[in-house]
Amino acid sequence: MEQELWIAIPSIVLEDCSTLRERTEKAGMIARAAAIFGINKICIYGVEGKARDESRFLKLILEYLETPQYLRKKVYPISEELKFAGLLPPLRIPSHLVSADIYKVKAGDVREGIVVKQGGKTLVDIGLSELAIISGNMLQNSRITVQIDSVSNEISATIIDKKDTPDYWGYTVETFPSLTKMFQQLRPDFAVFTSRKGTNIQDKWNSIGERIRSCNNVLVAFGSPKHGLPEILAKEELQVQNSILLNTVPKQAVETVRAEEAILATLAILNLARS
Repeated sequence: MEQELWIAIPSIVLEDCSTLRERTEKAGMIARAAAIFGINKICIYGVEGKARDESRFLKLILEYLETPQYLRKKVYPISEELKFAGLLPPLRIPSHLVSADIYKVKAGDVREGIVVKQGGKTLVDIGLSELAIISGNMLQNSRITVQIDSVSNEISATIIDKKDTPDYWGYTVETFPSLTKMFQQLRPDFAVFTSRKGTNIQDKWNSIGERIRSCNNVLVAFGSPKHGLPEILAKEELQVQNSILLNTVPKQAVETVRAEEAILATLAILNLARS
């Protein structure tokens, strides 16, 4: 089983953004960092007592970016929250880099699709000029991953799990009311909490690498611009076994490291540690 890497961000991670444009761009940077390092799951956890809970907006932007371009207009109607979607950076992950030319599609190809019709046959829009046919009944407008079986007379396909694709196929997004609830539900094998107050990662380099490589899944959690993880953990009185508090940006030369910067820097370092 290939190791899964999850990240957790607070619902107030955008609290330093004053405009919709800034919020959109910052969410896009987080999505891009997640895609670069093959994150399997992005968890958004609520923070008690904070009025600006942006879980819904964050989930919208993160899932919008993870959706292949050929499906976006079918999944997401025009809305004020997506006003600046054109500024978002393309992820360019394998699930997005598929041909729209039906003559270039072959059996064995994997594509994302949307169920558009039910009845005797279930039809799926997979971004081609013809709809694919799958067996079984699926909910209308549900998004699925399919592997093409045949393209001879009609396009037939089979539903598969993203985990069974040969390449990185994107992330999923889940929301939780609190950090405590998130750990109760996910129960990761190992958790890395990031904070300036944590142990210098250089001092734990050998042991952290061995620990991460021995796990089936690892969760890396981040705080917000104004509320660090130690503060959030203390407020929830949360103690997590099989975890460590690390400073992944030692000797920082700026007053604060922004959340999107911390995510990119941390994942880059842990990518080396788990290699």
